[in-house]
Amino acid sequence: MFVSTVMSSDDKRETIMKGVIHGACDYMVKPVRMDAVELLWQHVIRKRRNDQLKEMEQAMEDKLVVEEEEKSRSMKKKMKKRKDKKEDQEDEGGESSDHMNTASPASASAIKKPRMVWTPALHQQFEAAVNQLGYSRAVPKNIVQKMNLPGLTRENVASHLQKFHKHRGRQSEIS
Repeated sequence: MFVSTVMSSDDKRETIMKGVIHGACDYMVKPVRMDAVELLWQHVIRKRRNDQLKEMEQAMEDKLVVEEEEKSRSMKKKMKKRKDKKEDQEDEGGESSDHMNTASPASASAIKKPRMVWTPALHQQFEAAVNQLGYSRAVPKNIVQKMNLPGLTRENVASHLQKFHKHRGRQSEIS
């Protein structure tokens, strides 16, 4: 870290400007007063702070770049695992069941869970489970256990149950 100060007996404006243009932070005309020397420390401290800020900013930027690279690697691994798993299922002849619809993503970066398609038969099974449990005990976890279907998740049932409640409420308003 250098803070350059020019000391000269020449006090012409063009000489001072040459010094500043060539990188001087300060220009002092001889004889130098003590209070002027004390002011030099301001430049040293300011320079040190600026350097520390730049180092911190660079470190933060480097950290963000590393985190983004790690995220990218992680996503690529997950995508590869999903692709391999899907290929394995297809190799085994494991077409998706009647109630699941697995649409392929538009691009490799937009991997989504397969969308649950509630067929009329599946909905009847859902309603039967709700009726068996009773309206007050019909919570997603219990419904999933009652239906006992492979690939059916609590989240699928929770979403369908919300729609079911909403639809049932509308029907009661109409009648």
